[in-house]
Amino acid sequence: MPDIKIRAVTLFVLAIFVEIFNAQSISTTNPSTSSTNGTCTWFSACYTNNDCNGGSCVGFALNTCNCWTCVSSLPCQSDSTCGGLVGACNAATKSCDCLTPLVQAGYPDLLSVLTKFCFVQTCSAGCYGLPCNKGICVSCPLTG
Repeated sequence: MPDIKIRAVTLFVLAIFVEIFNAQSISTTNPSTSSTNGTCTWFSACYTNNDCNGGSCVGFALNTCNCWTCVSSLPCQSDSTCGGLVGACNAATKSCDCLTPLVQAGYPDLLSVLTKFCFVQTCSAGCYGLPCNKGICVSCPLTG
């Protein structure tokens, strides 16, 4: 019985993490985040160095599909709870199934998903609704 409680708490914590992460401005189409005046703003969101106007964009697996937002077995009512992955919310079980939609998209197994898609696939419509990994601008040039 303690295992069930630990699993429930773990799923609850993961659900909170996913909701907090998803609440941030996340895009699946890699919008430009450059400021309109062409200056670099420290710690502003970015996907590439071009977004930082002379600074550097740093982060994990920038501009690739973020698979961490889909948590398998998480209770769901819609795909948005499953990180936006299209088809991930299983209507029968009312829980996220993060692998099946990607297998249907042409990735034959979990190993293929992990080595050819997650944090590898460049952010585009090919992310199947998952958000793009973004970073922050640093090393902005001094103005003045």
